[in-house]
Parts: sequence; structure tokens; C-alpha cells
Amino acid sequence: MLEPLIDGEQIRWIGPVNHAQKQELLRNAATSLDALPELVGPALQLDRRKVRERAEGRFGYQRMVDDYLALYRALLTR
Repeated sequence: MLEPLIDGEQIRWIGPVNHAQKQELLRNAATSLDALPELVGPALQLDRRKVRERAEGRFGYQRMVDDYLALYRALLTR
């Protein structure tokens, strides 16, 4: 839980940011490199095949085609 760590000085809550703001924050983050092993470690333990299957299932072209066809069919039946 991060809330107890937010002290308003070294650790601040800034809320949602857009892509450009995120890039600027990461570029200026003093501890981002220190935290990298903590972020990468768990990622290395993931089963790459399962990650790929899930990504393709959620974001693959076939899913998009199927979703658009379902949407068009629903609109045509109105």
C-alpha cells in the first residue's frame, strides 16, 4: 500500500497524467533506477507463452474483428 509512504516531499501523489507528463516524470525520477529490479524481477517470473496468449486474446486482430462484427450486427438489428 502506497498511501502511508506519501510524505508530500520525497513521495508525492500527483494523480492521473498524460503520456507527455509521464515521460517527464520518469525522466526526472530520482529513484526510478533503484526501483527497477523490484519491477523487473516479478516480470521475469512470468510464463511468456501465457502472457502472449492473453495479450493476443485481449488485443489481437481477430478479437477486434469479432468485436466489430458483433457491434455492427447489434446496430443492424435495432
